Parts: sequence; C-alpha cells; structure tokens
Amino acid sequence: MDIQPPPALLMITSDLRAFMTSYERNEGYTDGGLFGMSLLLSLESLGIGACPLNTMFTATAEKKTRKLLHLPDNEVPVMYIEVGHFLDETRTCRSTRFQGSDITSVLQ
Repeated sequence: MDIQPPPALLMITSDLRAFMTSYERNEGYTDGGLFGMSLLLSLESLGIGACPLNTMFTATAEKKTRKLLHLPDNEVPVMYIEVGHFLDETRTCRSTRFQGSDITSVLQ
C-alpha cells in the first residue's frame, strides 16, 4: 500500500481574547474540541476522510509552528485535522465492550 500525505491539514485554534476571566482558561480547548468534533462529523457526512491529531508540542516545536503559520500569541493551537480520501480498505482496532452497569456507579 502506497501511503500519501493528506491533501489538506487543518489547524483549529482558539482566540484567548474571547474569554473574560481566568476561570475560562481552558474554555478555548473545550470549545475548539467541540468545534473539531462537529467538523469531523460534517466531513464524514460528505464522504470526506478526516482524522484528528493532537497539538501537544514541545516549546521549540510550538515556536516554530507559530512562526510558520503566523499564529499570534493570543491564539492557542487546539488540534489538527488531516483531510483526505477514504482508502478502499481500512484495518481498525477492536476493543471489548462492557455493560454500562459494569463500568458505572450511581451514588445516592
């Protein structure tokens, strides 16, 4: 199988200026993740292949990425999404499924 780079790579960022207090310090990641999930589902509905990728950079990698993409300091990278085409055949992992009652507790 000949693996090609994806035709497109998207980066979702969050603008920290949209938040008003320090209590919202992680809100950009939450909102960005929810947006990314909706975007992934939308791409899937159009028959477009996509895969979420993390942006857990080292300090050096983040600095280089910011410079390459002209990303201002007020924006934080949330995630990448590679976009392309589905392969004719794909192998995937399978995990054991547990009953809800085996993995949850109800406290009264």
